[in-house]
Amino acid sequence: MPLISREALVCFHLDQLAAIVSSGHPGPGGAVQASIILRVLMDDGLLGRVGRDHGLDL
Repeated sequence: MPLISREALVCFHLDQLAAIVSSGHPGPGGAVQASIILRVLMDDGLLGRVGRDHGLDL
């Protein structure tokens, strides 16, 4: 059993991504963080799996 649900993990990453984007000009460090978050969400298929769990075809 995982320590955190897939849905909670996606929510956490999306919240972090939103904070980076809403900061105005995140700079190189923020860009790297955003890139890592997007890679985790897309490459690991987390975003698509959670979307399908909620009836969305992402």
